[in-house]
Amino acid sequence: METLSRELNVSPTILSKLLNQEYKSTFFEFINHYKIEEAKKLLLNPAFQHYKVEAIGEMAGFSSRSSFFSVFKKST
Repeated sequence: METLSRELNVSPTILSKLLNQEYKSTFFEFINHYKIEEAKKLLLNPAFQHYKVEAIGEMAGFSSRSSFFSVFKKST
């Protein structure tokens, strides 16, 4: 959040309020949405079919198997 707010030249508080108002989500929900979309693309791409699901989650930006599975299950 701090890096993004600095890049956008707004305070983290304002960025958080904007995400809550416009996207009805927290910062982490917002970021996880894009990670899940990336994971879906990779899972459907034949070039990645030999990868394990855990590896796809890591490529999409998740730091652990459990966090990827939890967020994926919640969002799909």
